[in-house]
Amino acid sequence: MGGFINGFAWGIVAIFMSAIGFIAQTKGIIPVLIVVSIIPVIFSKMVKYLFVEEVSLK
Repeated sequence: MGGFINGFAWGIVAIFMSAIGFIAQTKGIIPVLIVVSIIPVIFSKMVKYLFVEEVSLK
């Protein structure tokens, strides 16, 4: 199972690496690095909502 998750993650990175490289060449490396460094912050804030239980209305 761990290999499946790692393979999926590496595949996603391989797909987006081309797009990030193209954007870095057209817009510049600094703005791209800023955006890439902010993405983990955004998703780390969103992870806390994964474990919130829903309140059912009965």
